[in-house]
Amino acid sequence: MYFTIAGNTKTDKELIKKATKEVGKRTSFLPKTIKYSVIETEEQLHVLGKVLEHESRSSVKLTLTLHDTEGKIEKAGTEYVFGPLDYQISEGFYPTLMDLIRLDVFKETDETMSVEESYRNEKLLQVLEEELE
Repeated sequence: MYFTIAGNTKTDKELIKKATKEVGKRTSFLPKTIKYSVIETEEQLHVLGKVLEHESRSSVKLTLTLHDTEGKIEKAGTEYVFGPLDYQISEGFYPTLMDLIRLDVFKETDETMSVEESYRNEKLLQVLEEELE
């Protein structure tokens, strides 16, 4: 199970690239190919928050893609796309991976969500919480 992180605009991509370099990952021509474990994604988001603060920016738009290679949520090979997400920092507070996923997963009300979607979302959150422990 791994995540890929992509910026939605050229500026967003540059900020994500800076954060990637700070974490020590090599940036390539295809940043979408950099794979992050759940823990690494959490760390990457925290460093991104610091980069935003340093650049005097309050937010960045990004898309997270979760690649479920082992089939922990549904069947193996399933991809879950979260975004576009508005990663906003405020006075030293940086949203966590779970904050962003919850905002995206629950942006629709329960009334418009099918039973299957609701079950999948709960399973997704449970698996991510276990990975972060």
